Amino acid sequence: MKNKKYFPILLALMFLVLFVGMLFLSKTIFWMFGTDVNSFNIRALTGFGSLMITWFLFSISF
Repeated sequence: MKNKKYFPILLALMFLVLFVGMLFLSKTIFWMFGTDVNSFNIRALTGFGSLMITWFLFSISF
């Protein structure tokens, strides 16, 4: 790989994109079930759940 100095930046960017995607996906799923997605419990649940799923997917891919 020619640009090794950019690898940590690309890794962090990939993690961020995957996390935001999982966050929107989980909020959409809760919204389809008719849940108030702006309540604090749902925001905390989707944020923590998305972080855990993203960390798992990120760790098995590298």
